[in-house]
Amino acid sequence: MRSLLKNIVLTLLLVMTCSHAGLFSQQMLEMDEVNFKFKGQKTFDNSQLKDAVAISKSELYNKKILGDDILKLKKFYFDNGFFDVVVDTSVYINNEDEEASVTFIVTENSRYKIDSVVIKGIDNVSPDALVKLKKVQTIKNGDFYNKVLVIQQANEILDSLQNTGYMKARLQSDSGTIITRYKENSTANIQITVEGADTVYYFGKTEINIKDNIYGVRTEYPREEIVYKEGEMYSKAKKLDSERNMGKITIISSAKINPDSNATSNKIDFTADITLNKKHEITPYIKGANFENRFYRRRYKVPEQIFSFREQKLSA
Repeated sequence: MRSLLKNIVLTLLLVMTCSHAGLFSQQMLEMDEVNFKFKGQKTFDNSQLKDAVAISKSELYNKKILGDDILKLKKFYFDNGFFDVVVDTSVYINNEDEEASVTFIVTENSRYKIDSVVIKGIDNVSPDALVKLKKVQTIKNGDFYNKVLVIQQANEILDSLQNTGYMKARLQSDSGTIITRYKENSTANIQITVEGADTVYYFGKTEINIKDNIYGVRTEYPREEIVYKEGEMYSKAKKLDSERNMGKITIISSAKINPDSNATSNKIDFTADITLNKKHEITPYIKGANFENRFYRRRYKVPEQIFSFREQKLSA
């Protein structure tokens, strides 16, 4: 009986000790230091690596944050071409000061270089558009892989196509950019696949739609800022320039030129959807032009649209 009672008491003490240890392990520990240790080469400064992890900005030690940070640090290295990086951690707990210090242990391994860049889906692109496309070269063979630059390269390819008439050019939805890695020589092939680059589109008519036009602003006013002409080959750059020009007019808050989604031909009509500023927030708007060595200044008094021409001869 005494032996049984003794075993029960020992069991209770053991449970209490384990519970205490569990509570202690969950106590709030302040973060003291975040360090980085490298096995082999070191490519990035500690300040760059600290920006990539969240625990360096945390006041308290948190196991979940630390676990997430291992993945974040791997992604940081992966996005910069270190596809075989290994990240581990060690944690030192100062029980007396109730502080924790974290050390990330990094083995970078090889940094991959780009071996080739292939663009697919441009078989039907015109020769002139191909010439311009070849000038787009954000990344080239021999460069270290960098995810940001690969994305930039893909965007510039689309911009080039959309500025030469291929309005519907876009990255393939399921596999727009494919990275193939070769571990034996630490290289990567980049394949960018485009779809919709098979039809050249042209600007049709542009309707001006001024939302809640309580001031009676004339549609001719923003129409003057359109830099493309009807029948001209579509250009994303000219569309954006037109929107930007309209947005500079003080009475206009925003302008967005949208294509007709129901168009059935390659000549596309557009609508410029315009939102106005409040009347008391605007100032006069001046626009000038140089013609035959004379400067003409047009001053718009908004919103009444009263304007006058003043002629001033330019000095030699």
